[in-house]
Amino acid sequence: MGLRRYRYLWQRWPNSNFPCFNCHGGGSEGRYYKTAVPELMLSGAVVLQDINSNDPAPAESGYANNQTVQVTLYAWGFPTEMILAENAAFTVNSTGWIPFTKTSSYTLTNSDGSKNVYAKVRNALGESASKSGTITLDRTSPTVPANALLSPNGGEVWDQGSSHAITWSGVSDTYLKASPITLKYSIDSGSTYPNTIATGLANSGTYTWNPLPMINSTTVRVLLTATDRAGNQSSDVSNANFTIQALTPGVSSFTVSDSNSSDPAPAEVDIPMVAR
Repeated sequence: MGLRRYRYLWQRWPNSNFPCFNCHGGGSEGRYYKTAVPELMLSGAVVLQDINSNDPAPAESGYANNQTVQVTLYAWGFPTEMILAENAAFTVNSTGWIPFTKTSSYTLTNSDGSKNVYAKVRNALGESASKSGTITLDRTSPTVPANALLSPNGGEVWDQGSSHAITWSGVSDTYLKASPITLKYSIDSGSTYPNTIATGLANSGTYTWNPLPMINSTTVRVLLTATDRAGNQSSDVSNANFTIQALTPGVSSFTVSDSNSSDPAPAEVDIPMVAR
């Protein structure tokens, strides 16, 4: 925090007969004394935040998907009123002078994009210089087309514990997060997706699922979700069920022979096969 600045205010002493130190003047015009008053000012930029950062996902700093945002002002000098607007002349979407509160809500103009919000404060001694802050309003969900999820998309039969690629295409957005992809899976034909495969993936179009879970189900589906910086989300799921199956018990083939088949006659080989 920077140094606090003060201005000096001359005030009339109420009783000319009462002793006054550091007073000036006298006689019929009365006496005046000097006091230090903190300078009225806004400290730092106007802080703008998404008013609900979990709808449906947290918004990154500087982004919002709600037209109404939270405004925080840091002011010195005991302000009593404030004014907010979307231009430096305080004529566009202006609140007019309203009672000062450190934290308040402000409704942006009804169009997506970058918004500059300006603020000033005032009291009986005057008004401050203006400060501003910037936020991007984005109410458009990422583009996740139908059939964006390419694999698994239904009908696959995969072994538990094995490795397979989940692939997708067509995911895009102007304000897509740097690592926007989340993958989950269902074992009830997509009624619920309580099981997370991976989060915070790059939009690379592929992820190696390794190892597959140790489940035995014919009703598995995958959910792909893309999230942008403002917290908007879009999803696609497997078109139909696929199978993750338990490994089938079995014995690998092998050959056994006598190391000397002529001592004094060829030996027979009879090995019982036992499945495990």
